[in-house]
Amino acid sequence: MVPPSIPWRGTRQIDDFGGGGFGAPRSRNGVAYAHKGLDCITVPRDPIVAPFAGGIYATPGWAYPGHTGGLRTLHLRAFPWRCTLMYVLPLPDLDEKSVSMGQPLGEAQDVAGYHMDKNGGRMTMTNHLHMELYELVAGLWTLRDPTVYLVVPKCDG
Repeated sequence: MVPPSIPWRGTRQIDDFGGGGFGAPRSRNGVAYAHKGLDCITVPRDPIVAPFAGGIYATPGWAYPGHTGGLRTLHLRAFPWRCTLMYVLPLPDLDEKSVSMGQPLGEAQDVAGYHMDKNGGRMTMTNHLHMELYELVAGLWTLRDPTVYLVVPKCDG
């Protein structure tokens, strides 16, 4: 799989909202849970691409109930994989069609701005695209760590 954001800026480290790595510890309303995805650092309007060839399997939806903040979600599928990409404004003609690996899907949204506004500027979050990956195993969708499958560009140092 290719990284879903261009350029590749790495993964979100710990900020006021926690870490962006797969399985990072989180807490909501006093209940601990593990982060289900991988947060890929973006700048608003960065191109978002398909991490693998497949199809859009549901009409692009909303990241949060009630369309709070206007943040969007895309769903991709290619047997045996399913992928959810959050905080991406989809291209207007993207409804339920096949896509090739690396094909543009839309652009990164300003999730950091949404959370800063929601919290009165008291907390900061690194802008990112959230990616969840599932594999169909014995008839059940099983959460997988996307970092195991991503082939990221090497940095020349």
